[in-house]
Amino acid sequence: MKNKRLLSLLLALTIVLASRLTAAAFFQMALTEFTLLVAVPAAYIKLSGGKLGEYGISFGELKRGLKYAAAIFILALPLMAYGSQLSSFRGYYPIWKPAYQNPVNFIVYELTVALMLFSTEFFYRGFLLFTLNRETRLANVIHALVYALVHVGKPLLEVPYSFMAGLVFGEADLKCKSILPSFLMHFAGNLAFDLMIIYGTQAL
Repeated sequence: MKNKRLLSLLLALTIVLASRLTAAAFFQMALTEFTLLVAVPAAYIKLSGGKLGEYGISFGELKRGLKYAAAIFILALPLMAYGSQLSSFRGYYPIWKPAYQNPVNFIVYELTVALMLFSTEFFYRGFLLFTLNRETRLANVIHALVYALVHVGKPLLEVPYSFMAGLVFGEADLKCKSILPSFLMHFAGNLAFDLMIIYGTQAL
């Protein structure tokens, strides 16, 4: 069992490195991330005799998770409003610039982002966090640090923000035994932030 968990962590490290070294256009990146962050670890879990539910892939404590997601989203709104006014974020987001052009493009963009965010939550808050949680009480801190480091190269403030978000998301998911709270928080926050960026930029 211990060897299995060690192998899981080595696989996680390999996936993190591979995802950082892979460069692609927006829609190709979404497919690549789904393959690396979802398909590969999911296949490993099934082939090694594990269950996806053991990694937070379930509804878990749904009502509790929804309350967490709503509360944290509301608390994060002022930070998002502040960040949306910074030139570093306005120049970087949305990642796919045609999202600015019309509502159809924006919807396509957000649906693709939803897939990317699911991939992120499946891997970092699911596979990595729940694996680490079987080994150490510092699981949430370690996973949040890794999560923050993969944001290096994006606007500078996003790195510490991602660390704090990782801690909050991870704690919620561990308590609810599901990645659903972090996915809902991540998607709702991303959607709100993109709307702030687009309409804020148009107003300037």
